[in-house]
Amino acid sequence: MSSLPGSFGKLTGIIKENGTSLFNIVVILITFGGQEIFKVVVFQCPCVWPQNVVYGSLFLAAPALGLLTIGLVLSRALTRLITGCCKTTVPSKGADKCYLVWGVISQACVAPSAWLFVGFLDGSYYSCAKHQFPCSKNATELLKHEALKSESQMISWCILVGGVATALTGFLVQRSCSRFTWHQYLYEELYEEYEITEYESEAKKRAQALAKVNVAVFMDLEERSKIDWDTISTVPSQEPIDPNEKKDPLITSLQRWVLHHPPEDKEKEEETPT
Repeated sequence: MSSLPGSFGKLTGIIKENGTSLFNIVVILITFGGQEIFKVVVFQCPCVWPQNVVYGSLFLAAPALGLLTIGLVLSRALTRLITGCCKTTVPSKGADKCYLVWGVISQACVAPSAWLFVGFLDGSYYSCAKHQFPCSKNATELLKHEALKSESQMISWCILVGGVATALTGFLVQRSCSRFTWHQYLYEELYEEYEITEYESEAKKRAQALAKVNVAVFMDLEERSKIDWDTISTVPSQEPIDPNEKKDPLITSLQRWVLHHPPEDKEKEEETPT
């Protein structure tokens, strides 16, 4: 029992050190399983040409594009890059953007590449799209069907080799062009991780304190008009922020309402002689 905490700590360390690799493995396994379920439950190649061409092609391309889109949308790095990029006063350098975008695209392509590899390796989608008579039981057509499956499998291996070669080349170029050597690179990764953690923790505390004050100002009013309720219910303003303004920008309509309705200083009122 005494070795359990130590083993758990080692496991946690391994997961942290190889987080991206383990995540990619999980994504690939989920994609493999999803593809098999998709083929068994959903896929039914139509016997009418050219409907089968569109049907088979969509089953290959549409899920891959969907997975790519999900990967890009869920990328925190891409979200950080594009948020406010059209109105920022301090734009990032082009080389830094390319460096970041390459990593984002590489990560996002894992799931769609896995889908295409498995889809072509199975051969059902490709043969459905390429076969002019997909439901024919004729011996000649069956031989053609098998030939198309073989062709599909060759394409799948080309996808695998091309994907691995591209990923390896990108990895080597990205690491070799890094401004940090190995130990400094590890330190940078750890620092960024802790910086995000500390920032989120401190931002949560301050945001909660500010929200508590603003809500209290509104709720402590003895009378609230319909206009007051409507004002704080409006959509937050997207007007440009003055780059020379030192104060934090107003985030919500409630903040704007509080700015125009400052709380009365009750202590001063109590100190005022009658």
